[in-house]
Amino acid sequence: MTDTAMAARKTNRATERDFVWNFCRAEIESRNPEFQAGYVDRMSFDLEMKVRQGQRTTLTDDDWTGLERALDGFRGRYATPFLGFGMEWWSASLPVAALPALQIANHPPLVSVARSRRLEDYVKRLDAGEGTPGDTAGERYRSVRPIFDLKRVRGLPILVAETSEGPYTIVEGLTRLSCQTSLFLKGTPAQEVVPILLGISPRVKNWKWY
Repeated sequence: MTDTAMAARKTNRATERDFVWNFCRAEIESRNPEFQAGYVDRMSFDLEMKVRQGQRTTLTDDDWTGLERALDGFRGRYATPFLGFGMEWWSASLPVAALPALQIANHPPLVSVARSRRLEDYVKRLDAGEGTPGDTAGERYRSVRPIFDLKRVRGLPILVAETSEGPYTIVEGLTRLSCQTSLFLKGTPAQEVVPILLGISPRVKNWKWY
């Protein structure tokens, strides 16, 4: 359970399309060329441009189908299980002080850095020079951290939990949330309140990476 003061504040109901949009846009716009190519190779140029330019309101039903297929084709094992969990999606926010207690995914290269799975421990170990063997997450963090700029971030970070009170696990946005946690721990937070997309379902425990 999360301390009440640190619990997510839900604002508006969201949908699976919010999940698909925010996940795909964040990875297509990321600094990771593997992520970019993974989507671009699976969608039309027109759809790619709509995503890059934030033109969500112009997406047709066929576009949404294409976006979901690209997500499933590239990140099927990781992301698309949430489309079958009957998730309750919300636009929400967290106080920046809640970030250190977020959980990283139960993925061996990440857990090898922070067995507690607390984001605070993960960030501290990366800031101390440790890496994520078998995954580029640590390298991505260290490349972004010195130049981190919220204005260049696209898509909301996505968290999931079994209940509204948490604990909350990071599904998308590990690099940016790690940067924000590092800044917070050093006394220079990038923002006081962090907008998020929150998914809630008791079936979250069935996620392979959870």
